[in-house]
Amino acid sequence: MTVIDNDPMTRLFVGPRGGRISTAALRDASHWDEAVVDLGYEHRVRTVAEALRAARIPAFDTPGAVQPFTQQVLSHGRGLFGFGLITITWEPTACAGRPPAAQPLTALGRRPALEVKERNVVMSLETAPFAAEHASSDELRAWYELAVTSTAADYPSSPVPPYDSYVQQLRQSTSYLGLQRLWVARDSGRLIGTASAVFPTDENSERAIISVRVSAQYRRRGVGTRLLQTMLPEIHERGCRRIAGQTKASADGEKWTNALGFRAVAQRASHHLDIKSVDPARWQVPPTPGFRIQKWVDTAPDDLVQSFARARNAIADSPTGETSYRHPDWTAERVRQYETRMREIGETHRYVVAVDERSGAVAGFTEIAIIPRQSSFCHQEDTAVLPEFRGLGLGRAVKAAMMRWLTADLPHLEQVHTMTASDNLHMIRVNAPLGYVTDHVVSSVESEVGALEARLAGLRPRS
Repeated sequence: MTVIDNDPMTRLFVGPRGGRISTAALRDASHWDEAVVDLGYEHRVRTVAEALRAARIPAFDTPGAVQPFTQQVLSHGRGLFGFGLITITWEPTACAGRPPAAQPLTALGRRPALEVKERNVVMSLETAPFAAEHASSDELRAWYELAVTSTAADYPSSPVPPYDSYVQQLRQSTSYLGLQRLWVARDSGRLIGTASAVFPTDENSERAIISVRVSAQYRRRGVGTRLLQTMLPEIHERGCRRIAGQTKASADGEKWTNALGFRAVAQRASHHLDIKSVDPARWQVPPTPGFRIQKWVDTAPDDLVQSFARARNAIADSPTGETSYRHPDWTAERVRQYETRMREIGETHRYVVAVDERSGAVAGFTEIAIIPRQSSFCHQEDTAVLPEFRGLGLGRAVKAAMMRWLTADLPHLEQVHTMTASDNLHMIRVNAPLGYVTDHVVSSVESEVGALEARLAGLRPRS
């Protein structure tokens, strides 16, 4: 098959005997639909003829420049020429009105070879595990900078952790949830994507919690999908049945997970409280009559640990959508194990509780996590009130007391961040009067491991 003398009216696709190749046959042979979906353009699935006509390629329409969308699909590993027979090299700076300067389309062997000379297209993609504890300072800096820039692009209101604090957490082989594993994607040695998987050891041991980041200029080119393919063997070997993650609603990540068959199972709203912008009078909430406020750092008092564990279980009826997540079954022993683990990873946790004066038991609580070397912001963790004490204002009272404590003790603190289920209207109504505002909404997504493996098996990794 050849393109003869750059004649703009020459048919681009012809069969071995010079006849036409039907667009239906070309679509089936090229796995066109899969390539379009894999690239994140599921809303633009169309017939080959329609796409090529939209690109103004000869034999389908008048000659002209090849549009980026069709170039991207043509260059995809299982796009039009991904079935192992044909290679094409296009020069995108072709003169207008003529087809791109091209080498003849040549029948090749079984392995597909494709070179696209287009700016920012991934040319040499490699993925591999990443051992942060043995990584060089340059490798750690590259990971950190990618995390900062991708977070700024997707979540511009999120705080930026200091480098030392971030790397300290990255180097830990276990997070507070469980074992942590890391992977990287590189293009000719340059870091362009990162991924992590956490494997819980508790009620949620059948879940792998993943995070995938790709540099903005390399998105929609199969990098995230290749990372996921690289992670899957270990996820499978550890016996996980589900993969869970979260992505900003209506953003690139959600389009990618949708295309891969992930199911949105819940939505959560991200909120923050800007201390300098909020009138401290909002936190002057008196204790509810019949209850006293008590606080501690890291370790619950022995006389309260049993009732505190019971209060922690009160969060079990909070909205979780359709997620497979299972709330912990808190006991006094488990509270102590959690406290020990937090000290091991260097986090400081502050607690404010409401104690029932009649029984001396904890009726409700709130928890704040302070990450090492992150003095300007902290994270609001769980808040819960036992069912028999709800409706008395205890949730707002303990949160207001926490804010008074934090601002008195931590002069450098600027913001408090938290996540709340979008349908947890009660907690949203508690937060708003204290000064919390909504930043964005994230979608919690899940997929069965087996289903995702089957889906990815049909997608040839790009090279």
